[in-house]
Amino acid sequence: MTKVSWHAVFFAFLFLKPIASVSQVQDLPQIVLRANAEFEKGNFNEALTLYQQALREVPPKYQGSTNIQIGACYALLKRNEEAIATLTKPDWLHDVVPTFLWLGYVHAAMREYSEAALDYQKVVDFSSEQCTGYPGLADMLSHAARYDEAQLVINRGSTRTCDESRQQELRDAQLLVYLGKGMYQEATRLSGQTKRIYAEIESAQGGVRIAFVPKGSPAQLAGLEQGDIIVTFNGEPVGDLDALRSAVNKAEFGASVPIHVKRDGNDMGKKVIIGILPNLPELAAATKPGILPSTPAATSPSPSAVSPAAPPFLSILGVEVKPSTVTPGQQFSMRVSCTADATDQVSFSYAIHKDGQRVFESGSESISTGRARQVTIDKTLTAAGIPGEYAIRVRLASGDKTAEAEAVLIVIKR
Repeated sequence: MTKVSWHAVFFAFLFLKPIASVSQVQDLPQIVLRANAEFEKGNFNEALTLYQQALREVPPKYQGSTNIQIGACYALLKRNEEAIATLTKPDWLHDVVPTFLWLGYVHAAMREYSEAALDYQKVVDFSSEQCTGYPGLADMLSHAARYDEAQLVINRGSTRTCDESRQQELRDAQLLVYLGKGMYQEATRLSGQTKRIYAEIESAQGGVRIAFVPKGSPAQLAGLEQGDIIVTFNGEPVGDLDALRSAVNKAEFGASVPIHVKRDGNDMGKKVIIGILPNLPELAAATKPGILPSTPAATSPSPSAVSPAAPPFLSILGVEVKPSTVTPGQQFSMRVSCTADATDQVSFSYAIHKDGQRVFESGSESISTGRARQVTIDKTLTAAGIPGEYAIRVRLASGDKTAEAEAVLIVIKR
């Protein structure tokens, strides 16, 4: 069964490489070379058999890595209990990072998200690579609806030196947090006009199965649930993952698209909005799914695009703090992006809180938007002298219009 996440795949798939790069190892037996080749081609049953044979032949220094590859094969074959038993053998826990990456993958596949988060925390603790584990940990905390903890992990991960792929994974993790907390303007700003329904999917007989539905996503707001099988999308049959991706890409961004779903053997009609819009919950509530006949029509009229409502006259698009982890007394920058009605006089204020009550610093000023509808406010601030987690709360006001947002700052000991 093939599985793909709403943004890529579970983070552990980044470690789909066999034991040490074969071209750099001269003393591996031929059977391991053959196992590696089968693994890289996705032939996991064949690779498993060869790795099990190899375990009796490889030198002791490679037995731990070979055992991890056996656990990886079990994981990818959905033999979860065998994978866990293999990866937790006490004699072979010396390769900590790949071991816990695969354990995290298995626990995530079993919907044990808090357990998976513990696995990824081990990866963060033991990895020598600065970004390894942070996206997976943040993802799993969000899957477990622990959004505040996920935000802290994202903030810490963002201070590391990451390559572009890891940065994208952190942005995807941030999107899960925004959706889970109902921060649709921030989610819209981050996602842009990406054509997705934002659900984890996997191949299934007769269609594509929903494996996980993130809170606040277009998929959840459409009424899709874990276990649903999508049979047609906008009138097109979707027998596999590629067919569904193709159908989604053909749809207009912001369109409300009819889909045919099977749930517990029953046929259902749903409508899902393509992409994330600032007023997505309201648009989804206005969508009225119907009940489909047992045999869906071969074609369906093209949906008309749902036009998003005009942006509010006063709204905060985002609050960015850099760096987000500082030492006492260190300066940091805060950038607030907002939209306002033309020529508005806007009152801007901020306050830095700790433990939800104590205010360490605050300030206010009046700004004029002039002819620009979008305004950026930049401030240079100084961190408090007491280590801990701080909330930076920002407020805009103009007449009877207000907008508020919040960012997190972590102050650590020198």
